[in-house]
Order: sequence, then C-alpha cells, then structure tokens
Amino acid sequence: YRRFLFDAYYQTIVLDTLWMATLTTLLALGIGYPLAFALWRLERPWMKRWLSLIIFSPIIVSVVVRSYGWIVLLADQGPVNWILKTSGLAAEPVTLVFNLVGVVLSLAHVFLPFVVFPIYSSMSRIDPALREAAMDLGAGWLRTFRSITLPLTLPGVVAAVQIAFTLALGAFVTPAMLGG
Repeated sequence: YRRFLFDAYYQTIVLDTLWMATLTTLLALGIGYPLAFALWRLERPWMKRWLSLIIFSPIIVSVVVRSYGWIVLLADQGPVNWILKTSGLAAEPVTLVFNLVGVVLSLAHVFLPFVVFPIYSSMSRIDPALREAAMDLGAGWLRTFRSITLPLTLPGVVAAVQIAFTLALGAFVTPAMLGG
C-alpha cells in the first residue's frame, strides 16, 4: 500500500484513470442527455423502439470488435480523418487513435446506453401537466426546461453519472487497445 499510495508511477496511473473516466462521463452525459430528451419527446412508438435499439446496440457488440472498429474509424487514413480533411477542418491527418481522444470517444460510445436510459426513465415519470402548466403560465421552452424538466431529471442524471464513471474506471480492454 505504501508503494501504491506514494510512488509517482502509481499516482500517475490513478490520476490518468480518473481523468479518463471523468472525460468519458462528461462526453457521454453531453451526448446522452439530449438523446434521452429526444427519445422522450418522440411521439411515434415505432421510432422510439428503433432509436432505443440503435442506442442499445453498442452493448451487443464484443469489446474487442468494437475497439478494432474504432481503431479503423479513427486511424490516420480512416474515414473520420478523411472527413476532417475534405471539409477543411484539418490540413494534416489528426491523431485520434492510440491516445486519450480515441479512448474517451470509444468509451463514451459504449457507455451511452448506461447514460441515456436512466435519464429517459426519470423523464418518463414527469407529469405532463407540470410542463403544460408552466407553458400556460407564460414560461417559454427554455424556462420550462430549466424549472421543470432539468430538476426532475437530476436523479436520473446522478444515476447515469455514477454508472458511467464507475464503468469507465474499470474499463481495461478499450484503453489498452485504443490508448496505445
């Protein structure tokens, strides 16, 4: 324990892991909350089912296959760099793999269902009359979101953050493959 707690090598590993888990959680939350909101607001049940299946699909694929897929997508000659170069956003290939960027993107993709569905679950329990009352009293969309939707979904957000952060802390194969 003394070596683990006070050796600079282990401290670097622990801090890097915490940083990677934090970034992954924030990215997954930044993508997952609007996605959960969109899923919640969809009116057509068949669209909800398809979007839920698409969101859930990363869990179905093996971690090794998924990691190799991200390596291909983010490679210097991969489709992401091709899009960046042809759109003029980058003159040279951007290194997106074998570093923190690739790891965070891949893990956020994997943990997205663990973020979306707890938030969606808390959104589905919101009484529609609350939002209607806020709108009837003159609150706009943003004010209704800030005053009604966001506070009532915070338990789902907290659960999603806890799940994503914990899973990111324990991730091994993806960081080993994409982190170089």
